[in-house]
Amino acid sequence: GNERFLQYHGINTVSIQDISTSILAIGKNGTLLGYYELSDTLKQNALSILAILKQKYPLVTILSGDNKRATQHIADKLQTTYQANCLPQDKKAYIKKLQNKGAQRSKVIMVGDGVNDALALSKSDIAISFANENELSYQSSDFIIFSSSLSNLLFLLEVGNQTHSLVRQNILFSIFYNIATIPLAMTGFISPLIAALCMSSSSLVVVLNALRIQHKLKKIATNIYKDAQ
Repeated sequence: GNERFLQYHGINTVSIQDISTSILAIGKNGTLLGYYELSDTLKQNALSILAILKQKYPLVTILSGDNKRATQHIADKLQTTYQANCLPQDKKAYIKKLQNKGAQRSKVIMVGDGVNDALALSKSDIAISFANENELSYQSSDFIIFSSSLSNLLFLLEVGNQTHSLVRQNILFSIFYNIATIPLAMTGFISPLIAALCMSSSSLVVVLNALRIQHKLKKIATNIYKDAQ
């Protein structure tokens, strides 16, 4: 297991405490027999995409089960904060802490793909995972990205933002439209036929406004994937 697991079982880990990578060690009867060094490779454009995310969201951080040295090594490359040595329940607790931060409940997006991420994914407001062989993370996710490219994550978040904005526009339009036209219909200033036509036209306006998102998303996708090349 990792360094923390070996220490729990009384195995001396002094000889591996200064190693800056993740450790998979083997021990017996209190003695360290050997270990493997494991290192993570950053995904393509990870630094540039993380910089974009940090502009859009107040906090972007890493929750990792790896030791502090290995996690800090990656966090320094990405120029972001981190939490190391996280067990599944530690990630869950951190998610809850963020949600309860401030006067209003904060919304938390969790991105993960490991077994240790499943609990945190299930407790986050929006859970996103990348496609792999871990079905447990699938079951805990709201969205699954069937590609390892981080550009797809950025595109997914933009789709959500644009959709949310469009829904708000349509709701506000419907409210103000009804406020303006219902009193006119009730007082007889417009005939029932004109009122019916106005109601149909308002629905048409909402649909046409919704169709605009296709054009906007094409432009967003072009910009995102062009930058990823």
